Amino acid sequence: MTTAALAACAPTPSSGSTSGSGTKTLNLMLASWVDASFIRDVMQKSAADPLGVKLNLMTVDDGTYPAQAAAAQKSGQVPDLIFWTAQGIPSLQAAGVKLADLTSYAKTENQSDFYAQNYKASTIDGKLYGLGFRCNTRGLVYRKDIAEAAGLTAPESWTFDEFGKFATGLNSSSVNGFAFEAKVGDGRASSNFLPLLWSTGAPLVTGGAGSFTIGFSDEQAQKVLQFYYDAVNTWKSTPKDVANWGYQETDSKFAKGTLASYSAGPFVFANVEQYPDTKKNLAVAPLPNAGTPASFWEEHTLMIHQDAPNRDLAEQFLKNMRSVKTQTVIAGREGDAQLSVRPQVNASAITNDVLKGFAKILDTAVVPEPINIAPLMNNAILPAIESVCLGSASVQAAAGTLRTNFQKALDQINHGS
Repeated sequence: MTTAALAACAPTPSSGSTSGSGTKTLNLMLASWVDASFIRDVMQKSAADPLGVKLNLMTVDDGTYPAQAAAAQKSGQVPDLIFWTAQGIPSLQAAGVKLADLTSYAKTENQSDFYAQNYKASTIDGKLYGLGFRCNTRGLVYRKDIAEAAGLTAPESWTFDEFGKFATGLNSSSVNGFAFEAKVGDGRASSNFLPLLWSTGAPLVTGGAGSFTIGFSDEQAQKVLQFYYDAVNTWKSTPKDVANWGYQETDSKFAKGTLASYSAGPFVFANVEQYPDTKKNLAVAPLPNAGTPASFWEEHTLMIHQDAPNRDLAEQFLKNMRSVKTQTVIAGREGDAQLSVRPQVNASAITNDVLKGFAKILDTAVVPEPINIAPLMNNAILPAIESVCLGSASVQAAAGTLRTNFQKALDQINHGS
């Protein structure tokens, strides 16, 4: 862990840490990928400066965030605030990081001003452990120039087979119509698989920590695996070597124009910044569905450490980050494109058409179940997707193997091994 201070830190529990000049400071733990301009222009200028606060940054590596947060806690270097994804809360808790229950704080907010998913995303066993300040979702990002040249139009909602015709039509000798992340170990693949599963009406799992059970039937697993099989073998919009593609391949190929569509979020703006043709022709549509439109809710969340030296000041900072003023700043940024957690701000502050499309998709976004999904993806789901893409197993056989391996991984999660 490294500390990049915007101000020196010398904790005093009652009134906020102060530097030698009397300036108050808050210790903020965050991952190294957070954009420096976002910290400077949004977190510091819009939320901290009005409080007379300087942020002291405790920067950690995203891949080992929980372990580093636990180590800081053990050594007495307790942050006031922790900035990560809501989906990371179970991992932090599993590592022993003590997070404050913000349920009482949230009652001071007018919750109708925020998306309902914003509260659900950080709630575990009835307690609220974080509050988001920016969010995103997944849509079918595509090249509108390629679609228009092929006479194709993306509808407001579509089935798997309807999407298949669209994906096939985007194909050419130099461009793949559609692709996805299927490489074992890829961290983004779950945000593509889960909406397809949810669209069948099934959750990934039911129950809670220590007693999770499989939430989907064999038939529902087959529907989703059929989508992956068809993309490669029926629609022929996707190459077979997609089984070895991770987000690096999909992002790069789409930006460079050799991939016409894929499931992505607002992060696509940063990816295509150096490719003017792709940037100019960006378009977004809802993800295809098996009956119920669904997408993926992802948010960046602020948590307060249970032993935060400056709890009251941390809550004031959290309030400013979620204010209309700061949310308007967030919604208006395109360089690190994200969406506001306030629906009305998205409706009034977003001017970019693609971001407007993502904001519309938020209405169908589903909060992922609070479970460590990595072992489920790597040991059960991604191997099954690979087998149908390569044609080494039928959809029916792959679905059966998926459920068997899923149960094995789930047993290990439930037993804490």
